[in-house]
Amino acid sequence: MTSIAPAKCTEEYAQPPINGHYLAVQLDVETQPELKDELGGSFYADAGAWKFIQADGTTFNGMLFGNSYGCLPETAILPQSIGPGETASGTVLLDVPALEGTLVLSYLGEDAWEWVIP
Repeated sequence: MTSIAPAKCTEEYAQPPINGHYLAVQLDVETQPELKDELGGSFYADAGAWKFIQADGTTFNGMLFGNSYGCLPETAILPQSIGPGETASGTVLLDVPALEGTLVLSYLGEDAWEWVIP
């Protein structure tokens, strides 16, 4: 993760966030060739792989992709699936209820990484 920051849509037909705010998570990902032996054989970091824990400790029940589709140019978005031995950089745009809390990225069904956002 190289940055987490509030975001504004740049595309013509973008919609306002459903949950309250857009948050851009910039990721640089490098997978190892051994990933082919893992369940699914790919790394996923799209909005469906994240959860948001609000500053009061409550896990947000909504979907973090919200209205984010079409908000940023496709070329700016992190690929949905990253295969073994690949590198990729891009933005994961999340539609979150607040700009303070904790973002958690899951991998293989378990919470794997987390970042506290101001």
